[in-house]
Amino acid sequence: MSTKVRTAKSLALTVLRPVEPGYLILYVNNVCNLRCHMCLVWDQMQVKTNDLSLTEHVELSKSFRNLLQLTVTGGEPLLREDVPHIVHAYYAHSGLAKCTLVTNATYPDKTERCVQEIFNLCPDLDLSVNVSIDGPPEVHEQVRGVKGCFEKTARSLDRLIEMRRRRKNMIINVTSVISKMNWQYLDELYEFIRQRFDVDQHAFLLARGRTKDADAKEVPLKAYRWMERLLAREDGRSEHYLSLPMRALSRAMRSIVARTAHTNEFVIPCVAGGQFIEIFSDGEVVPCEIIEEKRDPYLGNVRDFDLDILKLLHSPKAIEMRDFIKRTKCRCTFECALYASLAFNPVQYPRVLARTFS
Repeated sequence: MSTKVRTAKSLALTVLRPVEPGYLILYVNNVCNLRCHMCLVWDQMQVKTNDLSLTEHVELSKSFRNLLQLTVTGGEPLLREDVPHIVHAYYAHSGLAKCTLVTNATYPDKTERCVQEIFNLCPDLDLSVNVSIDGPPEVHEQVRGVKGCFEKTARSLDRLIEMRRRRKNMIINVTSVISKMNWQYLDELYEFIRQRFDVDQHAFLLARGRTKDADAKEVPLKAYRWMERLLAREDGRSEHYLSLPMRALSRAMRSIVARTAHTNEFVIPCVAGGQFIEIFSDGEVVPCEIIEEKRDPYLGNVRDFDLDILKLLHSPKAIEMRDFIKRTKCRCTFECALYASLAFNPVQYPRVLARTFS
């Protein structure tokens, strides 16, 4: 099945099945070699976990019938050697169309080898590699807490960019998390990435959740507004076939983030807990990673539901969570959840369409 057909089929089926995940954020481990000051899962990485095995991922993947987007993260996912085979499980059994690998890319050999093996196993997969850079070299290393990490990340990016020249279904993005530590360097960071790396997109995310430094999320309004302007420059960079719809989604999403962040306005219904979910490395399922600020987020462990995500999502606790999200008009600035809420709700398509050429 071609890449485009996979994408269209998974999107259509997800729209028609509101309690089946079409977007999964999967934490494959909870260990990392960096010590980021704005990390939102830093406390979880202090606890040893019994991570899902590859065999368990294969079984779990069979219960996802129409997975449009899989985002593989951690910890640092490349510290786990079987990541390509985990991705392949969802590609083989879940109709997976798009995968994003989130990495600090501080292991050049592992980064190149992992990406190459994913393509060997999943030739028709749209793969985005999102590499984290949070400032010019000195600032990046201050934010990430480890000296010398920037040079390793740069070497990985250079190799990935060379690899992309041979693959039409590969996207390379730089993602910058904006926090109290680096918002002053937005212009310098943007120009540095633009001149140094030939990436498809440079994305900015706001620090969120329960950060390692309690004040990391303190970013002034003027910095966010300027970040929006920089992001607008990125919209036409990629020539990938999904660049136009993704540009429209990004613009619509940024508008919602701005309204929610600065007025706490409810703009669109959230699909977290149904079409969008997250699974931690030990099998615990949450509707999203930041709802913990409002209530107990845990819906259950897939191991207690025979590694069947649909059984878990039809449990009383999961049903009650979706009701809570709807009843309280739950809202936030979490970009991934907003993307899903726009993409999987046809009522929102006029909003997205209006942003296509704006």
